[in-house]
Amino acid sequence: MTIYDNFTSEPMAIALISVFILGLLLLIPSLYLLMRLFLFDANYVQGKREKQH
Repeated sequence: MTIYDNFTSEPMAIALISVFILGLLLLIPSLYLLMRLFLFDANYVQGKREKQH
C-alpha cells in the first residue's frame, strides 16, 4: 500500500481543496481590512484621537 492508495477519495480531495481556497479568499481580504483599520492608521498607532465633530 502506497500513500496514494485511498489516502482520501477523489471527490473528498476536490472538496477539501476548494473549501481551503474559498477560506483563503475570505481570510485575506478580512485580514487586509483589519490591518488597514488598526496597523496602517498612524494616528491610531500613536494613540492620537481625531477631533470629534
